Amino acid sequence: VLSLDLGTSSAHAVLIDRRGRTVATSRASLRYHRPEDGSDLAKEFHPAEVMDAVGDAVGKTLRQAAVEPGQVAAVGVTSQGQGAVLMGPD
Repeated sequence: VLSLDLGTSSAHAVLIDRRGRTVATSRASLRYHRPEDGSDLAKEFHPAEVMDAVGDAVGKTLRQAAVEPGQVAAVGVTSQGQGAVLMGPD
């Protein structure tokens, strides 16, 4: 199982085996942007940068474990608060 945690500072990928043990883990940095017309508290992520970070973290994790993408049985994704990043099967 591949777990993805999209936090405020990084995309974190963890590969877990059938017994619930961590096999490999990796992080890739994320940076947020302040919208020009938003308040000082407003922050947003650029979707392409998020996808690049997810790809980096997942790629590193799978390489560490010597696992091919087709061997991953399931993927779980979580993010912060009320933020959302929509992901397709690829």
